[in-house]
Amino acid sequence: MSTKPLDKSKPGYQEPLPDSEVDESDHEGNSESDFGEAPRYGGRKGKGRK
Repeated sequence: MSTKPLDKSKPGYQEPLPDSEVDESDHEGNSESDFGEAPRYGGRKGKGRK
């Protein structure tokens, strides 16, 4: 769980982060995925989040 693909994506996320920060990074990853698909649905920001 320490080595996540997100860690490699973000240069500042290479350090061992606390549980709270790790949770945030997980949410960020989901948000990014939604934002990437949002424009496909017509640029719906917010509604694209499930």
